[in-house]
Amino acid sequence: MDIILFLITLVILGFAIYFLFRKKWKKSLYTFLAAIVCFGIFASIIPKIPNETSVAENNTTSSESNETSEVTESNDNQNEQETEVNNTETEYTATEDDVLSSISDFELFINNYKKMDPSLRTELWENSIYGTEVSWSGRLIGTLGDSLILRADGPYIDGVGWSDLEDGEKYEVFIADFGHDIDEDFYHLGRVITIKGDLESRGDPSLDHNWKLYNSSIVE
Repeated sequence: MDIILFLITLVILGFAIYFLFRKKWKKSLYTFLAAIVCFGIFASIIPKIPNETSVAENNTTSSESNETSEVTESNDNQNEQETEVNNTETEYTATEDDVLSSISDFELFINNYKKMDPSLRTELWENSIYGTEVSWSGRLIGTLGDSLILRADGPYIDGVGWSDLEDGEKYEVFIADFGHDIDEDFYHLGRVITIKGDLESRGDPSLDHNWKLYNSSIVE
C-alpha cells in the first residue's frame, strides 16, 4: 500500500512539473496540492504499518513468557506437594509418656518410640529408659552363643530366622544376653518366650539397629 501511494505521488508531481513547463499555473498548482495531499496520506500511513519482524518477536516473547509462567506454576505445585509429603513424614504422634507407659510391651514400645520426635529420643533414653528392667515377649528367631534373638510377635514370619532378616527388620528384634551359653536344642525357632532383663542397648528405626537386654533370664 505504501509503495502504491508513493508512485501515485510521483506521478502527480510529474504532472505538476509538466503543467508548470507548459505555463499552466493553475493546473500546475492544483496538481502540486494533490501531490502534497497524497504525500501526507502516505506519511501518515507508514507509522501505522506493523513491522513483521517486531510482530514475530513479540509473539515469540509472549509465547516464552507463557511457557515460563506455566513452568513456574508447575514447579510451585510440585514444591507444595513435596512440602505436604515432608510434613507428613515429620509428623510424630507419640509422646514421651506414650513411650514410657508402653515399655513393658516390646511391640507397642518400639512402635511408640518410632513415632516419637527423633530429637527427643536420646534425652528420654538416657534419663528415663537406659538400665530399666523390662519383661519382653517375642518369637525366637535364633541363638547366638550366650544370647537368644527374638522378634516382635506381630511382624514375625514363620521360618524367617536372624540371618534371613531384610533391611528395616532388625529394629523389630531384641537380643537377650544371659551371660552363659544357651542350650540351642531346648529353644525351638518360632517359640514365644518372655525374657526379663536390663535394657541397656537401644534400637534405632533409622539405622535399623536392634535392642538388647543384659542379665537376662526366662520368665516362667
